[in-house]
This record gives sequence, structure tokens and C-alpha cells, in this order.
Amino acid sequence: MVSIHSTCGEGSLLLVSAAGAAPTDSVKAYEIPGKEAIPVSGPMPLDGSVMAMWPTNDGATATVVIRKEQPVQYEAYNVSAVCN
Repeated sequence: MVSIHSTCGEGSLLLVSAAGAAPTDSVKAYEIPGKEAIPVSGPMPLDGSVMAMWPTNDGATATVVIRKEQPVQYEAYNVSAVCN
């Protein structure tokens, strides 16, 4: 998981990958206005397992690295929030 700044809602989002080891994964955004995490997006599907996530220097986006199988490959994505 990683926290990023956002102009949406509360101003901060927690990006969380799905639990468990699977050939595919996803990332979902949550706000935590109090003590409970509230999902604010659907899952963003990824064609591999999330290996690492970290905020970029500006804190407004996150780098997400996935591992794909057959053949083994790694891909990196820059993930940000877009307000509706």
C-alpha cells in the first residue's frame, strides 16, 4: 500500500493492492476520513502481481511495479487519482 495526495475528497488516498498471490492483481483507492477505510474507486486490474509501490517525489502519484509470468517480466506504472 502507498499513500498519495489528491485533490479529490479528503485530500489523501491510500492505494492498496489485492491480497494474496495470484497471476493478476489490482489496485484500489481508499479514503480514511475517520477510523474506517472507505473505497473510493473500483479495482484497477493489472496483468501481473504487484511487487512494490511507492510515492513519487511530489506525492501526487505512485509508482507501481508488477511481475508478469511466462516469461518473467517486470513493468512499472505511474498511478494517479482523477476526480469525477
